[in-house]
Amino acid sequence: MSSESRLKGRSLLIGAVPLFSLTLAVCLLLIFSLSLMSLVYRSALVPYVDNHFGKYAPYINLLAAAAILFSVIGAYAALKTGSDRYMLKKAENVHAGAKDIFYYFSPRNFFSLLSVSTRLFMIRLCVFLFLNIPTVLCALLLLSLSSSRFSAAVSAVLAAGCVAFFLSSIWFYMKLTSSLFLARYYFIKGEYLNFRHLTASSQNAMKGNIKSLCRLKLSFIGWFLLCILIVPSGYVWGYYRQTLAAGACEIMKLQ
Repeated sequence: MSSESRLKGRSLLIGAVPLFSLTLAVCLLLIFSLSLMSLVYRSALVPYVDNHFGKYAPYINLLAAAAILFSVIGAYAALKTGSDRYMLKKAENVHAGAKDIFYYFSPRNFFSLLSVSTRLFMIRLCVFLFLNIPTVLCALLLLSLSSSRFSAAVSAVLAAGCVAFFLSSIWFYMKLTSSLFLARYYFIKGEYLNFRHLTASSQNAMKGNIKSLCRLKLSFIGWFLLCILIVPSGYVWGYYRQTLAAGACEIMKLQ
């Protein structure tokens, strides 16, 4: 899956690099612009709220902060999923245009995306927290013993245990959540009855393909390191997302 998907992703990327780079630039600019709303609110509206709403001012400020954060996350999710929609259609040899990138900015599509994305995020969060229980317990034990005198060997063993538990949790997290990889692509295609059917379809399709997906993602580590130079970020982002879409397309064809 890794080599074939990368070759297909690279071929589909030909001629589309300017569009992907522009999409990434728009995404970053939109997030930056929305982030400036917090400065505008703080300088222009906070004094007014504090003077006119008294003890309720902290709650109003908190709601405003939550609304700004929601706007930033929502804009990013809409652009990212719209880009995946564009790339998936290209991988399926279906006509795709710039309108697909902004498809989830319509209210109906946005709230549908918000519903699915929130539930997928909660599943991943619960899995992450559950897998990190041993890491937290080990860290708490290390902290509790730090107040008493104990050997450096015990401290080193506990510290090594924390690191080992954490790395193991990350590995198992990647393995478990990879079963939900196709959920966003089934959502984009609209091939699901409800959220349970969406996740079940993804898990069934990913049986036997999880290792291949992990290898595919890890094969981009070198490319991501190149992004330290900033210049190739648009190409690498488009190459990575297009390759994932090509891989998802290949897996869904087998079902």
